[in-house]
Amino acid sequence: MNRDNREFQLAPFGAGHGGPPAYGYGAAPLAPWEQAGGAMGPASAAVTVPETPLRKIHRLMRGRYALAVFLALLGAAAGGIAGFVSQKPQYSSTGIISISGLIPSPDHRDVLIQMYGQHMARQVAWLTSERLLKMALDRPDFKNVKQIAGPEPWKEFSENLKVVQVRNTDQITVTYTDLDPAVAPLAVKAVIRTYNDHFKGTDLDFVKRKADYWDGVRDEANRQIALARKRIAECKAQSGWGTDDLTTLIKTQQEEQIRFTRQAMMFKQQLEILESGKAPELSVDDIARMDPAMQAKVQRRETVKTELARLSITLLPEHRSIVTLKKELLSVDQEIEQAADAFRKKWVLGDFMPSPSAENGAAQQHAPLMSRNTEQLKSWVATSEKQAAENKRLTEFYGDLQSQINDAKTVIADQTDKLKQGQAELDRLRFMQESVGDVTIISEGNAPVLSTDNRIKIGALGFLGGGALPIGLMLLVGLMDRRYRYSDEAGGDVSGITLLGILPNLPDRLSDPEQAAIAAHCVHQIRTMLQINGSAIGAAGPEANEDRRVFAVTSAAPGDGKTSLTLALGLSYAACGTRTLLIDCDLVGGGLTSRMNVHATEGVLEAITDRSLLPYVRTTDIADVSILPVGAARGHHASTLSPGALRRLINEAKQNFEVIMIDTGPILGSIEASLVCAAADGVVLTVARGQQRPMVEKALGHLAAIGARLAGVVFNRAQSSDFERSISGMSMRSIARHPSTNGNGNGNGHGNGMAVARAVAGEGKR
Repeated sequence: MNRDNREFQLAPFGAGHGGPPAYGYGAAPLAPWEQAGGAMGPASAAVTVPETPLRKIHRLMRGRYALAVFLALLGAAAGGIAGFVSQKPQYSSTGIISISGLIPSPDHRDVLIQMYGQHMARQVAWLTSERLLKMALDRPDFKNVKQIAGPEPWKEFSENLKVVQVRNTDQITVTYTDLDPAVAPLAVKAVIRTYNDHFKGTDLDFVKRKADYWDGVRDEANRQIALARKRIAECKAQSGWGTDDLTTLIKTQQEEQIRFTRQAMMFKQQLEILESGKAPELSVDDIARMDPAMQAKVQRRETVKTELARLSITLLPEHRSIVTLKKELLSVDQEIEQAADAFRKKWVLGDFMPSPSAENGAAQQHAPLMSRNTEQLKSWVATSEKQAAENKRLTEFYGDLQSQINDAKTVIADQTDKLKQGQAELDRLRFMQESVGDVTIISEGNAPVLSTDNRIKIGALGFLGGGALPIGLMLLVGLMDRRYRYSDEAGGDVSGITLLGILPNLPDRLSDPEQAAIAAHCVHQIRTMLQINGSAIGAAGPEANEDRRVFAVTSAAPGDGKTSLTLALGLSYAACGTRTLLIDCDLVGGGLTSRMNVHATEGVLEAITDRSLLPYVRTTDIADVSILPVGAARGHHASTLSPGALRRLINEAKQNFEVIMIDTGPILGSIEASLVCAAADGVVLTVARGQQRPMVEKALGHLAAIGARLAGVVFNRAQSSDFERSISGMSMRSIARHPSTNGNGNGNGHGNGMAVARAVAGEGKR
């Protein structure tokens, strides 16, 4: 993998630590690393400023302003010229005719024409009709000046012709517009003269034919109305009720039919029950409820029982009164049984017991008894069925009459509408025959005048449109470009995340002392931000700060410069007298080991396996800098790592070193990166200029998902304009103009992509 030192990203510089406020799209929920008690604590939360439309436009146009202005000027000039040239001035001429609304009368009292407004509208329609325009185009005086080509020239002629009735006057204006000033007055003259010669009067033969037609419509409507009224009268006579609304009568007959049908069905059911011998027997209590004589006997029995019970309390059973009451009770019981037997022989229990009335045979409702006389029940069934059939016949008869009446009413309504329509048409045609006003030509067309000249207006619109199009294209390009191009763009896209600093875009062979000084200053600035952020969370005391010493450096994709940053930060920590351990945990690339020129077959994997760190740590020629190389570990060994073993290694490193910097693989492409970032006290994410935003956002989401504590981000490959906007650029003048270019004397750190590390090492020696 390529490990370049010229890469990195995100969040506003110094946000939350005295630096300028962060730029973002609005307040966002706190990420796991922003919660209280996290590795970087509440102090690391950046203040976000909502992105206004102007900020967004500036972000999309940034770096493209010069090209956009050049293209806008070019497009505006082209659009303005094209718009001006595309338009040509037009000339118009107007003629006027007057149509009188008064009809002369023999008694010298003029009469106003009826429906004068409709008459004027008709004349306007004649003036714009296809027939008139075709005749006007064939006039020699017009054909000598202009001939309109095409399959239907009258349509093109009509598009330039405008005929309007002047409001509240008897005048009609005829206006024609053309590019040729000589054509406009001749066109108006051709239209007005054609109208005066052929169309100012009405075609009376045609009007007469239409009047005859509408006379026939009116007569037929009157005949149909008379027939419909006659039919209604006949239906009223047939019904015998003298009304044309039989709805109530039909409803009553339907209800009676339903009632008689139900009675017949019930009588049939009772007859079947009686003939089957399954009719329920009447009890004494049932008979007493329906027969007053039986009810009196039952009450007498109850009275005797009550008196017998009362005397039995005080008298002996042999007493004469008690013996007498017992005999009386026995006699009453016998009478009740005899009366009940006689009643049961005549009646059985039923749900409904109607009987034909002596007057009209209608069913009358009695007590719920059923006669044992089957012949009587059969008679009731026949009577009910006959009455139901008669009511059905009457219902159908009245329904047919009502349907005929309704049809006749519909015919009357329809023919009445036709009658009104025919009368209105006849009135209109009669006016057309008798009330045509006089036509006076006031003007056959005045001198042509300039009517429309849109060259300046369309030229201005073309100027604006031509200038706006390139700017719109630049904005579209900005929307489609999902890369990070400037350091403050990174801070503006992710809220609540600290931008630790930016790194310059340096060549691999760094020879400029000033560039080396700037790079070293940027690294020291990033290291200072990590130290300040670690101190800001020390709410639990100095002991808590002691534990914030393990930092993992990762990126979203290979080539973002994480290895160079790890090495540069390690040298920066060492420059301030901090015992620093560099751990190469990039099992695939092993870039840190390669750049430090460490040759060892054992390293981080063996230290984890043996649970012993110091035997595998290698010292370097740089004071206070040690390294745990990757050794023989490769990418497939990542599956053997566990979070617990990695934490044990880190805890042992804390006991022997003040700061531990861990270089690991890209967070989205390696297993070990997730383990290291989850175990570290803080994670530094590098984002290079030109990196795709979705990939960085995915990396941040992955860090949040594994519970990593994000210390901040570093924007790599920064341009000079990024330094002018950052705090780092404000202190460049304090850097020595000619830093030492000699080696650091350690014999290490001369691999590829070591420009930043060499700059830091050179700055420390200077």
